[in-house]
Amino acid sequence: MKCEIGVGELKKLVSAVPRMSGLRGPAWDRALESAVVVQETHGNSVCQRHDNEHFGIVLRGSLVLRVHSPDGRMFNSHKVPVGEMCMLSVAMACGGSPRVSDVIAEGDLLLLRLPSQHLDALLSESPEFRSFTLDSMSSCFGRMLGMVEEVAFERLHTRIAGALREMGEKFETTVIRVTHQELANELGSSREVISRLLKQMERDGWLKLGRGVITLLPPFLNHH
Repeated sequence: MKCEIGVGELKKLVSAVPRMSGLRGPAWDRALESAVVVQETHGNSVCQRHDNEHFGIVLRGSLVLRVHSPDGRMFNSHKVPVGEMCMLSVAMACGGSPRVSDVIAEGDLLLLRLPSQHLDALLSESPEFRSFTLDSMSSCFGRMLGMVEEVAFERLHTRIAGALREMGEKFETTVIRVTHQELANELGSSREVISRLLKQMERDGWLKLGRGVITLLPPFLNHH
């Protein structure tokens, strides 16, 4: 859903994001004049995977990029957190066609979409934007390497615990509203495997399972 926001208000939104507060200059101002802000609630699809005319920067919430496996399951590929540029959108603006099936909002998403025609000028004329872009690329690459390392070396129950802890810290709650299928998507596994391991963790007293809800118990919270 597009939001009608004036340039002045948009600059205030951008400057409130710590990683973007240094962005300035004529090229940046020109880009903001033709920018669009998209707002989506948690879990909704963000229509940008076929859009090669804009590139996106997350102002609030997160973007989750998803892919289909050969057997038809949907897995989360990676996330774009607040204050970072979506490298998928940059790749598409440059003519690429990355393999992504869907892009959804995590949390209450606020996404700044800038016309791709401004990208070259921003990179060549704005040192601040160029540094911001490189930082976003570095963060994206680091997360992808971390994901490969997790899949290759960490046991799945450890990854489940890590994902639940991250969700709890992000939303500041011990009651995590997530289904077994959503957790499977997050970790690149199947719902059946995730459900079996969660039930074992429930028997061990780490958590309590409900319909669409996982409550973290003190043994889980006190374990580091």
